[in-house]
Amino acid sequence: MRNAVRHIALWTSDVEAATPSFDWLFATLGWTLDHDPARPTGRIWQHPSGVYLVLEQSPDISVTKRSEERRVGKECRS
Repeated sequence: MRNAVRHIALWTSDVEAATPSFDWLFATLGWTLDHDPARPTGRIWQHPSGVYLVLEQSPDISVTKRSEERRVGKECRS
């Protein structure tokens, strides 16, 4: 069966602070933390099915930006 999702990308303002919580959760669910030198401001967890999740630090995330992105009608980035 083919996966319905190939990958999930999440943005955070502080990847170092967010990593322990995500690492605990995904390790408990059977995902493994993978290192990608091309993503120094990100972390990647790989699921045995091939699906992966990227947690990436972005300068676009801030208190102002976060509330702006929650506005009704805001388009999603692809």
